[in-house]
Amino acid sequence: MIALVKQARRKHGLVSLTFHGVGGDYLTTSAQAHEELLDYLARHRDEYWVDTFANIMTHVRQQQTAASQSPGAH
Repeated sequence: MIALVKQARRKHGLVSLTFHGVGGDYLTTSAQAHEELLDYLARHRDEYWVDTFANIMTHVRQQQTAASQSPGAH
């Protein structure tokens, strides 16, 4: 998961991770892998924006609106 996060950063992209089974359930993510991801993100707060999907999509829509209203937009 950390590699996926790093790849998204290199490509100036977005990654959305949704967890339904940390440490159990039918789609499992080990508790250790989850903790490693959280620790990595906490240590790199200045590099990554971690938020709810709803907040991120609100930001994306605001950016798209601003870009479409800027001079020279098509």
